[in-house]
Amino acid sequence: MAAASFTSRFKQLVTAGALRAYLAEFISTFFYVFAVVGSAMASRKLTLESATSAGPAGLVLVAIANAFALSSTVYMAANVS
Repeated sequence: MAAASFTSRFKQLVTAGALRAYLAEFISTFFYVFAVVGSAMASRKLTLESATSAGPAGLVLVAIANAFALSSTVYMAANVS
């Protein structure tokens, strides 16, 4: 009984629509992480702050970039997943 339940559940998870949603989530997560890490690195380079301390201007820049990246990736994958 448990094996039949497992296989039926697995078949539900591997449909074409589910795989499309998984791929959309993966791509949007990749773009989000790329934008977040890039904005953090760019803010350190542009504001010339030390590696151990971050000033308020750098934090605000990174926060705005995170908000923009999150809204962009949600918009990108919202209708798929």
